[in-house]
Amino acid sequence: MKQLNDYDLIQKILNKDIVKSGLPEPYCNLTTNSNIWYGKDSPVQPASLDVHAGELYIPSDEINSRDSYCLSSGQTVIIVTSEELNLPSNISAFGFPPDKLSQKGILMVNLGHIDPGWQGKIKFVLINVGKEDYPIKKNDIVGTFLFFELDENVRVDYKQRRQGVQFPIQPSVTDISKVLSKDFLDVDKRANEIVKKTVNRNTLINGIIGTVAVALISVIGYFYSQNYSEKINNINTEVQSLKKDYEYNKLKMEVDSLEKIIYNFDTSNINIDENLQNKQAKY
Repeated sequence: MKQLNDYDLIQKILNKDIVKSGLPEPYCNLTTNSNIWYGKDSPVQPASLDVHAGELYIPSDEINSRDSYCLSSGQTVIIVTSEELNLPSNISAFGFPPDKLSQKGILMVNLGHIDPGWQGKIKFVLINVGKEDYPIKKNDIVGTFLFFELDENVRVDYKQRRQGVQFPIQPSVTDISKVLSKDFLDVDKRANEIVKKTVNRNTLINGIIGTVAVALISVIGYFYSQNYSEKINNINTEVQSLKKDYEYNKLKMEVDSLEKIIYNFDTSNINIDENLQNKQAKY
């Protein structure tokens, strides 16, 4: 078994051994030695073949092909290649997403091994798992295939195992579309549910916070009022005590003053009596 290189691929493409139709212009009418086959934009690379988007389908009940679509984050699109493969009984292929899709966060599913004897276009699904929108249109490169030539023909190839089936088999995107969601991760639905849950939760939390706040204010007010009343009572007690002290001191001062006056008056009377006695003694 060997992997086909660029020259082998071109030869078999021109002989319609691996690609029956659908190559972009002008590659349909070239010869093996045409230099354009070996340019950087050629669908044939050193050991692989790039395939292109032919039809784009958005998962829905109504299937309508379109030429372009902007794939938003989380959304899916069904791709049908423009190339119609025609593998003989001794060639198989493996499909891979091109690097530029992976770098943009585009995930490719159900693209893999293709058996010898396959005829028809390839269908697969792209999912945008990145953060940014990804525009995709008809004739964009959407896959890369490696082809391997077996040492001998398989005993019963893909077509022979399906006797009576008309080839090429047309991709049935209807069945795929019905089981896929347009929004692969149901981002819109989940976002709406999250918003509803958040609103309900915030409403509940706000209600609880409001109730707790009112209760807390009431409790604080109660204790504050109790403390305030107690402080007022203490102040009144101190004022009364000060008032009593003041009245006592004032009364004491008046008594002291009166006692002093009385004392001075008594002292004056004693002096008068002594003077009278002295005068009487002289006479």
